Amino acid sequence: DFEKSRKEKIPNFSHLLNYPPSHNNNATTSNNHSPCVMCGKSYPPIPTRANAPIIRPQNKGLCTICITTVFIVVMTQQQIKWCQQCNNFRPWACFGPKGTTVPHCESCHDPSPNCVNMKNCFPRPPPLPPMYCGDVDAERRRPVPEFSLLINYNTSLLSKTTANSPPGGSAPDAAAQRRCVMCGTLRPTSKKQQQRLSPSDRGGGAIIPSQNKGLCTICEVKVWVVARDGMEIKWCRRCKNFRPWADFGATGGATKCEPCRE
Repeated sequence: DFEKSRKEKIPNFSHLLNYPPSHNNNATTSNNHSPCVMCGKSYPPIPTRANAPIIRPQNKGLCTICITTVFIVVMTQQQIKWCQQCNNFRPWACFGPKGTTVPHCESCHDPSPNCVNMKNCFPRPPPLPPMYCGDVDAERRRPVPEFSLLINYNTSLLSKTTANSPPGGSAPDAAAQRRCVMCGTLRPTSKKQQQRLSPSDRGGGAIIPSQNKGLCTICEVKVWVVARDGMEIKWCRRCKNFRPWADFGATGGATKCEPCRE
């Protein structure tokens, strides 16, 4: 019964884990691998090779294999699956007819296919060192994938929308907003437009400048990890593109890569 299954209450997250964190406190190894709370296998927070399983901080200890797996609760025989937007387990029925392939439950999933997070990159897990820690020279020579292959949300989301626009047209003073291509959050496109919005709609203080190709001012300062190969990249304000984090040199938190600062 689809509707009945959707309404079933799921046990607390801590009661669903096969390998609770309390049993794994001392299980993190010297190479920063941690055991998955569902399958018990140890994985790093950053991929060591293309498409290698990892454990992202936002997934509460689940590896990237288990977040796509349908589990059965032994006590109740409920079928559950991880929702990457709720960051919790949901009844499998909540994922609709494409339950095995979609990463979000239907209540989180936007009807527009452009709103699906493509998971091309994710923020580098903490603690963040002050600079790139690997082989700097080798990393600088690595080609960075095209911008379109790095963004998490389709660039068609950059089309302007207006807040509080009247039906059939846009108000002259309406505040333009766009969705960030990395985090997907709807944010104003300038400080001036930000002031026209209600405090709850101001994007947490961040904006999306026109020269940023759709990145908000929060995402442009983050170090991102390319999901398929583990490359660490950062946005350069002068290049107006992603660069290897190694290109930022000893000042890893700078807003411009070293060649642009010279």
